[in-house]
Amino acid sequence: MFYRYLRVRARHRYARLTDLWIGFRGPLTRKGVPAILDKRTAMVGIGHVHAHQLRHTWAHRWLANGGAEQDMMRLGGWANHEVMARYGSAQAIDRALAAYDKVDPMGEL
Repeated sequence: MFYRYLRVRARHRYARLTDLWIGFRGPLTRKGVPAILDKRTAMVGIGHVHAHQLRHTWAHRWLANGGAEQDMMRLGGWANHEVMARYGSAQAIDRALAAYDKVDPMGEL
């Protein structure tokens, strides 16, 4: 989906700008992203979502599917491990329980 946006963005009249997210009137502002999220989530009936929820969800899914933390740090643009550790930490217990379910600690060796 992201690559689709980049292809469309390349043909946009403001494609020369360095801002990643652009709209009809130029770069999206701090208020523009939440406004778009509110509009789109209302359209599909899922209620309010803030942008950082998307990063948290991405981090959780990355780690839950076996992605390496170092790779996640690079892809997420985090400069240090402390900041990266906040993303995905909210669901760390879920990942730990899922990993526990895959391994039978009382089983035969």
